[in-house]
Amino acid sequence: MDFLDSGSTSLDDGLMITSLVFYPAIYVFACEILDTLGDLVWERILRKCQYEDNGAFVRALPRVFTAEDVREEAKYTCRNWFLKIAGNRSLVGRIYLEASISRCHHFLIGSTHQEELHDRVFARLARMCRGIAHPITSTFARAYVARRGSSLLPDSSPRQFLDDLLADAVRTFHSCAADEKNQNARGLHLLRILEPCIGMVVEEHGKGLLTWRCPRGARNDRLKRALRVAAGSGAPSGLCVLRHFLKNLPRDFAVEFAPQLTQLICAAPQEDGEGGPLVKLYVEAQADCFAQMGSFLSAGGDEVRSLSGEQRRQVLNATWRVALKYSSLDHFLRVASSFAGFVTSNFGDREVSVFLQSVLRHLRDHRDSSGSPCSDHHASLVRGIVLGLFAHYSQEHGDLGPLFAQGALVPISDLAFETPERRLDFAEALLALLFKPNGRGAGSAPQLAVSDPLAQQFLLDHCQVVSDATSGDINASHTRLRRVGALVSALILRCDFGGSHEQLLGFLSTCRRSFHKLAQVQELCVHLACQAAAKILARSCGGDPRRHTAATLDAARACVAFCHVTLPSLQQAQPKLNLMLQAASVALMNGLVSQSESLVRGAVALAREEAEGAERDGFLRQCASLCLLLPGHPQLGPLYVAKDLEEACAQESDKISLLPMVCAFAQESLPYHCRGLDSSDVLYAGDEDYHRELQETGGRVIAGAVQVRSLPHPAVTPKEAKKHKFAGRTYIFLSC
Repeated sequence: MDFLDSGSTSLDDGLMITSLVFYPAIYVFACEILDTLGDLVWERILRKCQYEDNGAFVRALPRVFTAEDVREEAKYTCRNWFLKIAGNRSLVGRIYLEASISRCHHFLIGSTHQEELHDRVFARLARMCRGIAHPITSTFARAYVARRGSSLLPDSSPRQFLDDLLADAVRTFHSCAADEKNQNARGLHLLRILEPCIGMVVEEHGKGLLTWRCPRGARNDRLKRALRVAAGSGAPSGLCVLRHFLKNLPRDFAVEFAPQLTQLICAAPQEDGEGGPLVKLYVEAQADCFAQMGSFLSAGGDEVRSLSGEQRRQVLNATWRVALKYSSLDHFLRVASSFAGFVTSNFGDREVSVFLQSVLRHLRDHRDSSGSPCSDHHASLVRGIVLGLFAHYSQEHGDLGPLFAQGALVPISDLAFETPERRLDFAEALLALLFKPNGRGAGSAPQLAVSDPLAQQFLLDHCQVVSDATSGDINASHTRLRRVGALVSALILRCDFGGSHEQLLGFLSTCRRSFHKLAQVQELCVHLACQAAAKILARSCGGDPRRHTAATLDAARACVAFCHVTLPSLQQAQPKLNLMLQAASVALMNGLVSQSESLVRGAVALAREEAEGAERDGFLRQCASLCLLLPGHPQLGPLYVAKDLEEACAQESDKISLLPMVCAFAQESLPYHCRGLDSSDVLYAGDEDYHRELQETGGRVIAGAVQVRSLPHPAVTPKEAKKHKFAGRTYIFLSC
């Protein structure tokens, strides 16, 4: 208490300045002791109510009691405590001690009148604080009285004493700030010590208003009176109080009176104006006030839309007029990051362009003046701004073109994310924001389509950053690689080229080169190239390859050539085989017979080398189905691809799977045809050499199957027996 009672010490004393540094810490320690003292006194008197001094139990005190329920011994002890406190010569000691044990008044009047009692007690303590001359001592005492009073009064209480405490604390703060002797570094230190106590009083005042059960109009009137007190008749020091006040304002009140609050915040000195060291504190407080207002407006939603367009523009113009003059990058970015959501949600592309240009100008000015990149804190603020813009344009518009049309987004990201760590962190957050599944229902937001070339290149560069970092990490798990591949694949699928197949193939070539270590991306590129060739046939030729023009045929041939080049880079055999067969089918649909034959023969050779068991058997059946459509070769014969299939069957028993193909070739008309393409049944109808070669091929296949059937086998499965039986019946059919 002797330390807290520093009212007799002059501010000009050097020892006092040394003590100011430790005053807040000692204050917290002393408050904990006082709270503990109050609890101990309460428990002591409560025990007096229920027990004798020798420990004998008398009666239990009900939860809600009156003064008549309290024993006289307990009342005597309670009065004794208050008498001791009243006899203390120190005013500061009397205030702190009475506030700490004020709960014990219940034993004198009962707990049924606690609201009225405590309101009177703490109103008296608030008036007693006016007798403390020292600004620090009086302000800290008011903070303790406010905290203790708020903890004891119920939520339904109006807590009028908080208005007096707030007004007195703010008046003391303004007088210290206006004193000419404090217009120096010592005065700045004094205000920084006082400001947290102002914040505690304001916080308790705000909590009281939020829990006070009253009409909204009465609450707003009381808030307006408190705001007038906090503003201090337009004094710059009022901003220090106002920033704490805004943190505890109800959002609906802040949004409803946003123009008036903005006008109140704008009344501040400029950084290059006169005012000494205190100007830095005032400008910092003003930036905090703007940042808090921006948070209210960005999260306001329908409450903000209730303001007229002129009011919203008035708030933005007034704020930006002041924020643009900040020479500190930290102050400006805090305001910009909080207002980003408000600007994008309530204004058009012109305002967004001005917003981004101002951010870019401040980043460049900071780089030119300091010669070093911005700090991690500034980079995180810029990251929040940029991600917020991407989220808005992707979810509300479904198109990133208007955002990149501003021209400032790419330079901002280059300046803010210069280091590899920052760039990687931003790239991962951006890709997760745009392409990670978020569980929204269908139709809840427009589907993102990336059609702007600058946006495509920007996102592709950031995908490559994530891919290189993941692929180069030897500790990266297979799951992480697949996750990165899924994000890159999602970007590729969202890119729209407006039907330009040349641009699509160029983009796929870039993806193939940039993400050569991601198998998912390579497979997707091949699949999209096949899809592009199929779309060319369907849209330009109506599904008939004979209607191909030179341009469309070259485009389809380029798609198939892309598949030819990309497929060898795939590592896994099964996806490669399936994609080779898919590319061969698409090539045949477009009338590209030689390309289709090359892909089929390559797939058969690969299956013979790498595929095994059921996978190879099933794949060869698919190849056999496609071979029916191939028209054959003038020099190599009509069945030269079928011969490759026969050679791919390593065992004689595997050749049984080729019997359906041989039976289909023997029919006068094939079971199915490719539109616009003549198959073997048309090209070689009635040709004796064709039928002779077919009989030879069928004979070899059936002979091998019959030979396997005649060999003794200790354990023939029912499936193999069925295949052998089918082979015998086919042999009888062809022999007839």
